[in-house]
Amino acid sequence: MNHDPKRTRIVHATECLAAGTLGFLLQATRELARAGVQQVVVFSRRPDTPAQVEMLFDPRVKLVEIAPPGLNYLRYYRDLRAALLRQLSGIANIRVHLHSSKAGFVGRLALVGLRTRPLVFYSPHGLSYLNQQTAVSSKVFNALEWVAAHTNCTLVGCSRSEALLLDRLGGQPAVVLENAVEDSFFRIEPTAGDVPLVVSMGRVCYQKAPELFAAMATQFQIAELPARFVWIGAGDADGEARLRAAGVEVTGWLDRPAVQKLLCEAAVYVQTSRWEGMPLSVLQALAAGVPCVVTNAVGNRDAVRQGITGFVVNHMDEALVCLRRLLEDTGLHQRFSDAARLDAQRRFSPSSFRARLLRLYRLEAPAAEATAPPAAWPKRAPFLQTEPLGDTTVRELHPRRPRKSANG
Repeated sequence: MNHDPKRTRIVHATECLAAGTLGFLLQATRELARAGVQQVVVFSRRPDTPAQVEMLFDPRVKLVEIAPPGLNYLRYYRDLRAALLRQLSGIANIRVHLHSSKAGFVGRLALVGLRTRPLVFYSPHGLSYLNQQTAVSSKVFNALEWVAAHTNCTLVGCSRSEALLLDRLGGQPAVVLENAVEDSFFRIEPTAGDVPLVVSMGRVCYQKAPELFAAMATQFQIAELPARFVWIGAGDADGEARLRAAGVEVTGWLDRPAVQKLLCEAAVYVQTSRWEGMPLSVLQALAAGVPCVVTNAVGNRDAVRQGITGFVVNHMDEALVCLRRLLEDTGLHQRFSDAARLDAQRRFSPSSFRARLLRLYRLEAPAAEATAPPAAWPKRAPFLQTEPLGDTTVRELHPRRPRKSANG
């Protein structure tokens, strides 16, 4: 097999060119382009996809747009298969990397039966079946992931917890490829304001649990503790209204310089998600030296090193105590801030990410530590830690919505 990056084409495909998946693809394609790899991104446009998304990519990366799946998955299958087959012709050394659940499932089906099958990789960037808002849909997504996991494909988790879940689906070890952070976030210099700033970032939606962030802001108001709570992002109207009612500033979506300005001023970053893949916003905060308080959920607990770069919490009371400690204990805050920068530089820098990408695609000699977790972690986490919202501590933070009775 030819291992020369400059004689290789990598075809990325996703129906979700937004949020964390977009962030990953921007960084990955940029680093691979620097290594001379030919790349194509087959994508669909969503409401939250930036209007001029093509302008965000390295000019050496070709973008091919197809219609989003909507409810017509047969048409999406045909369109995606046709787009992939066009990119597979005329070059022998090809890898296909499918990103996000829908493109991951449909794309693997579309590649079944090819006489010459390329190397195929799949990254969910947050497994859909972890959304237990509706039990039936969660089970359906779980079943689909299980079926697709048994095709000839390398499963790639962007966090150790996600990789362990993929292990169970596919019956074979998944690869861990942690996300990367742009260099500019490592250069952010903190500037403390008169009032401590507590920041969260992401789409206002069920997954991100904005009601918990709102509850924390409310508790600080009740206790008359000085703090300014800011949510960077937008989304569900009811969720935004709940945040504002609790005194949280909702900024809407901001460009990178505006995000970096807020991280520069932030004292603590808080992530209240029910689940993640590997939250880029947390990695950006760590790179900027902002200590984090995150819920004990898939992805969150992989990004933050407990008691070193932040706190991984199991209860609302614990989250409030940890947040208050970081705001009031300047020595503790400084130790966490310094450790966060060092850990982020080691794990999430663009240069290390590029090397791991090349090894993943077999374009460079493999290294023993290419996908190894930090040394402080056990080789394999206990079973309950890998259950999607399966341990009691996460249920206490994020109770499932009660089912409506027949009488409403």
